[in-house]
Amino acid sequence: TGVDCSTQTDECYRLGADDYILKPFSGTEIIARINSALQLKMLRVQNKKLEALSSLGDTIRASE
Repeated sequence: TGVDCSTQTDECYRLGADDYILKPFSGTEIIARINSALQLKMLRVQNKKLEALSSLGDTIRASE
């Protein structure tokens, strides 16, 4: 059964969702969304590593 998609979508994003798939969907769409989610996860991990390196660099410079 259908629900108010805009309200449900807004709530999902408010709770931290990165994406939301509406029915009906295709296998191609699912694969594309999964690939996008994996790429986003990889970028977030890389960003955390870069932030840690930047913080380390700041600490080293401050101690000189």
